[in-house]
Amino acid sequence: MYQNQYQGHYNQNMQTFDVENPMVDPYQNQNNKKEKKHKKHRKSSESSQSSNSSDKDLNQNLYSSEGLSSDKYLRSGFVTKVYSILSVQMLFTVMMSAFSMSSDHFRMLQLNNQGLMILIIIVQIVVLLVLICSRDMAKKVPTNYILLGVFTFCEGYIVGFICAFTDQKLVFMAVFMTMSIFFALTLYACTTKSDFTLMGGFLCVLGMVLLILCLFMMFTNNKIIQIIYSSIAALMFGLYIIYDTQLIIGTKSYKYDIDDYVIASLELYMDIIGLFLQLLELLKALQSNNSE
Repeated sequence: MYQNQYQGHYNQNMQTFDVENPMVDPYQNQNNKKEKKHKKHRKSSESSQSSNSSDKDLNQNLYSSEGLSSDKYLRSGFVTKVYSILSVQMLFTVMMSAFSMSSDHFRMLQLNNQGLMILIIIVQIVVLLVLICSRDMAKKVPTNYILLGVFTFCEGYIVGFICAFTDQKLVFMAVFMTMSIFFALTLYACTTKSDFTLMGGFLCVLGMVLLILCLFMMFTNNKIIQIIYSSIAALMFGLYIIYDTQLIIGTKSYKYDIDDYVIASLELYMDIIGLFLQLLELLKALQSNNSE
């Protein structure tokens, strides 16, 4: 009797349970609730991780953009400094040449003091070797400016001596041609996609070959050979202008360090002077060849 009542009560409870949710076990409901809590916690942690990673990426992008802007600012200051120094060098050279061409007394002083000319050439070579071989000296202020000033004075004296004993018409023509070629090549070097900074080895070999040929040119007066040599040498200095300009701008494979402003201005100054002298020699050779 008691057993029947207990079974009846159990069956009644089971019936009411089945009616409320006939397909779900109460233990399964508890597990589902726990899984939902875990999923919510996992989603919140994933969202926090994604927000943290996005913040890190944003910070990295900000740092990289700041680094790029600072590099551009430093490079822009370097370019400004190089061309400012170059302008002073060119201005001094023009003034020295104009003084040599206009002053008969100074021109005769240069002509009658060959020993002074030899001394200036020796000093120029020594200073050039010091600046090129000792980069520490080229970066040390004010030693680098003093050495560069001495070199510029020596170069201006030599260029002035050459211009003083050359037809002024040819000098002005060579100056105009040099300025036009320099500005055109500078514009080309800044806009072209070609990488001339990879031609350092080729230009070095070409310069050595022309230097050796220059020694042999001292023993010949053939105007045709002089014209050919001056044309090739002018072409070489034009390539050097493009090469050094791209090293200064710093947008290609190789570039100058921001502390190499003295070396950069020195190299570009020698390129311009070399181009001018070769164009002047070319004009002189053409004039003498036509007169014959």
